[in-house]
Amino acid sequence: MSLLLSFDIGHSSIGWGVLSSGKRVGETPEIFGCGSVIFPADDCLASKRRGHRRTRRNIRATRQRIARMKQLLRHLGVLEGQALSEMGHPAPHVLAARVLISNEPILSWAEIWSVLRWYAHNRGYDGNARWSRLEESSEDTDKEKAALDLMKKHGTEGKSMAETICAALGIDPLSAKISSAKPYKTLNAAFPRTIVRNEVLSILKSHVGHLPKLDEDFISTLISQDEGGGHRAWETIKVPDLNLPKRYYGGLLFGQLIPRFDNRIIARCPISGEKVPNKATREFLYFRWAMILGNLRVNGRSLSSDQREVA
Repeated sequence: MSLLLSFDIGHSSIGWGVLSSGKRVGETPEIFGCGSVIFPADDCLASKRRGHRRTRRNIRATRQRIARMKQLLRHLGVLEGQALSEMGHPAPHVLAARVLISNEPILSWAEIWSVLRWYAHNRGYDGNARWSRLEESSEDTDKEKAALDLMKKHGTEGKSMAETICAALGIDPLSAKISSAKPYKTLNAAFPRTIVRNEVLSILKSHVGHLPKLDEDFISTLISQDEGGGHRAWETIKVPDLNLPKRYYGGLLFGQLIPRFDNRIIARCPISGEKVPNKATREFLYFRWAMILGNLRVNGRSLSSDQREVA
């Protein structure tokens, strides 16, 4: 008896089936066995590739974020090119904590830039609100829980990421000490985005009227203050040669691109010529199932209309 082996290869599983080859044209093949082999996530090559790709995206996005803020500060004329490229303050989290504790405008533009660059690298975790369907992982949520536990441990609940880091490292932000033998990155914590955004907002607002060009428009350009109307917040101050895609949402510091699965190109039905239904509807799922059946081959032949109807 001639047998037909069929495989459905996925990124972390392989489906298999054994069928009779069929003796006559149009004869429905007999299924002798089928099943699937599922690989654990840690054993799947695609899982590692996905992690590396995510890291590359984060690095690229951070570099772009800092470059755009440089363009803004250069356009405002508050810092020269050399000052924008210097290393900056060695402990920007201490500077941020000092402002948050004292609520006084004690920073210069150069120090504000050091703080903003630090927050560009440490924006906090937003639960992957716009990527949760594809990108959210248990590792991220564990880091967020670790951050909340850290705040509870050091009595900084309801305060800020900067103050919590200083407390964890044994640094008094109001003292002259700014270093610790233990780097804060070993804390393995990701603070909630809302906490981080609020502390940046407090730092900037405390300097309004005390530093030239640091006003409400500057804050809005960096931080969307209105979640409903902040789609184009980065355009509050028009910066020459700074153009972002229409799917970019928010300010220069906390904004991000809307994921492509919310911006897909809508295909047209090959039969009716009309646009296919929305991806979240039952009709679209029926359409995709019909496409899968139409692409199936048994013994090198497409399924007949009767066979597709049965399926």
